[in-house]
Parts: sequence; structure tokens; C-alpha cells
Amino acid sequence: MVKDDGRISAKRFLLGTDRAVAELANRKLEQLWKEVEVDFRRRRERAALLPKVDWLKPIEAEPITGEIVQHPLNVLKIGPIWEPHMLAIADAIRKGRSDIYVLPSPPLPRGIVEPEKLSYLQRLMDLRDRYSVIAFTPSDPALYAEQLEGMTHRVERGLKITPVCSSRLRHFINDLSCSSS
Repeated sequence: MVKDDGRISAKRFLLGTDRAVAELANRKLEQLWKEVEVDFRRRRERAALLPKVDWLKPIEAEPITGEIVQHPLNVLKIGPIWEPHMLAIADAIRKGRSDIYVLPSPPLPRGIVEPEKLSYLQRLMDLRDRYSVIAFTPSDPALYAEQLEGMTHRVERGLKITPVCSSRLRHFINDLSCSSS
């Protein structure tokens, strides 16, 4: 994990005194770390495809809160580390929770080139694709349903949408079937 001063340190998770509960949490945390490593490799591969220019700084949203973030260190040069959203997921697992609430994005600053990448629906789909060890629940179901409906209309009209991988598409189709019943 990255400390406030930019140094990297190991992260320890206290799992409680109930052995069975602690062992289950430990297995889930180990699975989460495997998913973090896979996610890191995917992110590094995608970053390699971007143009190499000094002025181009990718804009990211913190996946759980939607806040625009800038990493104090270039995570892709360092290797997989516990980023804030991963720590939030790990903390939920440590506490025995089976899901974590994802907050809507705050208003975006002007000039964002691809705001759809930072949308609530997109962040939820992305989290579900990246991490299978916990469920991601929208904290604002009405906004989620509204964006899901908007995506449905675009798909029905055959408009170009953000490419999604197969697991994201499965979640999307599942959400569509649940929201239409």
C-alpha cells in the first residue's frame, strides 16, 4: 500500500479470533490478491497501447467512491499494490461482508474527454469484471436503473457503446433481465 508520504509498505489484515471466520476471510483475501495481480497485468497491457506523451495523464475515478484520483506514484511502474479501492474491498471481506456499496460519481469537472468511462454503471460493471470475491451493490439503485435503461436503449437502437468483455456483458444481461421483471 502507498503511505501518505508516497512510500510503499506492507499491509496486514487483522482477521479476528474466530478461527473459522478468519480462515474464510484469509482465503477470500488471497483470492482478492490474485485478482489484483491479474488486474494489474491487464492495466499494464492496456497502458502499453496508449501513446507515450508527457502531457497525457489518464483520468481515473476511484472505483468505489467515484472521486477523480491521481496516484501519488505510477502504480503500473511499481507493480501490484493495495490501492484505496482494493483496501476498501479487503476491509469489507475482513469484516465478513459479502458485498460492498458503490457510490455514485460526484459531478465531473469540465473537459473530461470520455465521461462515459467514469459513469456509475460503467464503474459497477468494471468492478464486477475485475473482482469476483465480493458482490458490488449500487448505493443508488434509481441512478443505476436509469443508466442501465439508457444503455438498454442505446443497445436496442444499435448505437456504438463502450466495448465490454464477456463477463461484463453477462452482468449487464443479468441486470437487464432482473430490471425488466
